[in-house]
Amino acid sequence: EPPIDIVLVVEKSDKIRALGFSTIQQGLMDLISKTKENDRVSLIYFDDFGYRMTPLLVMNTQNKEILRKQIQNVYLNGGSNPLDGLTQALEIMKQRRYRNPHSSIYLISSNAETVLDSVENLLHKFEVEVHIDLLQIDDKNQGNPNTVQHSPLVTYQVISQTNEIGNSLIESYSNIK
Repeated sequence: EPPIDIVLVVEKSDKIRALGFSTIQQGLMDLISKTKENDRVSLIYFDDFGYRMTPLLVMNTQNKEILRKQIQNVYLNGGSNPLDGLTQALEIMKQRRYRNPHSSIYLISSNAETVLDSVENLLHKFEVEVHIDLLQIDDKNQGNPNTVQHSPLVTYQVISQTNEIGNSLIESYSNIK
């Protein structure tokens, strides 16, 4: 199987804490454990601004542990600016020496819907072709997650229970081709 490049863009605001950040962390850990040795993963956190926590790391045992520590040791506070986090993720994808066609950005946020109108322009601006999964955490949306194919490269999914994050991430990862 070909290697996959993934950039995780994760909100670390006060609001996401209230929605159940520990289960989001567990979902991220589950995804990390599923990655293969030649996959590459980068982590960006955002509150009012985006913070690049790691470059694209090859998922060997040592780098998986580095990512796990970054996921466990996050300080939650501030607002939510998913556009800044997404912009940094696209910058990472653009700067790669090898443009892996098997690439995806996962944005996990309490207000992912705010980037829906901007995402196509950003993809064009950065001249990258990468799939973007926008995972909207919304505890008011009861019932099953609903997924909308916003465009060929953008999927928008509303998740009402944070414990559904792990399954959504792993399913998306399995579908990257």
